Amino acid sequence: MKPTKPQNTSLYVGLALLVGVGAYATTRNKEPEVVNDLPPGPGTNNTSSVPPKTAINFDKTLSVGSRGLEVEKLQTLMGITADGVFGPQTEAKLFSLKGVKQISVNQFSKTPNVVRITMIPVGSRVMSNTTVGAKIFGAFKKIDGSLYSSGVLRKTVRYGQNVGIIKSVLTANGFYVVYYTNDGDPITKIGFVRASEIEKY
Repeated sequence: MKPTKPQNTSLYVGLALLVGVGAYATTRNKEPEVVNDLPPGPGTNNTSSVPPKTAINFDKTLSVGSRGLEVEKLQTLMGITADGVFGPQTEAKLFSLKGVKQISVNQFSKTPNVVRITMIPVGSRVMSNTTVGAKIFGAFKKIDGSLYSSGVLRKTVRYGQNVGIIKSVLTANGFYVVYYTNDGDPITKIGFVRASEIEKY
């Protein structure tokens, strides 16, 4: 005997429900798909990633041979082409502005510009022109022959008295390097004296 039409429909609906319940049970216990959002690792050809910017070290001492962002910043502050390479031109500009050949960006901002002084020729005898006395500070020589002040007061020369003989001019901060002697000591010494405290005689 042939089944009637309503019985066939019930059979199809029952099969569809059975398939649906099976599919739901299968997908319910399935692990969620993980999406990897990490950037591509080394060796990939993805060129869209931008490398992180390096921070400027404002306290890094810069001199001939230095390179990088710090040098660019220093060159910008000095008003010259900022190519990031500390060469002879950068050194010459720095020396003309600050009287030094090496400096950090922070030091550049805090160091006053060179004080231009009226030149007294090398070899001239000079005397104290201040009532409080011209102060002579000790000097030490580096291995390259350059002289630096020790910052130690070695002698105070009274007004109108002989200070010594000009050895060279240190334009930075308005100092002269002088040959001088102490009273009763025939040995000639080298020291630093402020330009504002001496005059030629």
